[in-house]
Amino acid sequence: MSSPPPRDVPFQLPETNVVTLGGARRWGWVGLLVAAIGGGFAWRAGDVAASIGCAAFALPGLFLLVAASARYSADDEALYGITMLGRPLRMPWAQVRRVEVGTGGTLVFVGEDARFVVPTPALWSGPHKAVLSRTIQDNVRRLRLTAVATRTADYRVSRNVRVRPDR
Repeated sequence: MSSPPPRDVPFQLPETNVVTLGGARRWGWVGLLVAAIGGGFAWRAGDVAASIGCAAFALPGLFLLVAASARYSADDEALYGITMLGRPLRMPWAQVRRVEVGTGGTLVFVGEDARFVVPTPALWSGPHKAVLSRTIQDNVRRLRLTAVATRTADYRVSRNVRVRPDR
């Protein structure tokens, strides 16, 4: 096991196996484009209420663009992530007790009092997508974990896996 980084060194993802959420970025731009076109046509037609409604539909697109800034990684020691708000996450494989898979493909690694959520691999992008998938599968097999399909996994959030400067 490696020792924790010194306090003055910021958290960094391992340089290998890093994926981003490029799929979310694409859908975010599509949402913004559709809302802009609809809002433009409504404005030109003089329908202010419809143009305001289209502006409201731009919000999910904006959220997806922000969410696309998240990054995830894994190695034989732990799962790692940096959330869309820039918060570092880490869950050692030794803490993982089970894996939940949502109907949308979200992966939830559940520990005793912790949970690490990785968005569906369908949204992953980057040159290490296949390597990260294989790394996760290999570690799940190594630990003899069983993936369980649940309807709630798509709505879970990570908890008790945030890397704090004092740890």
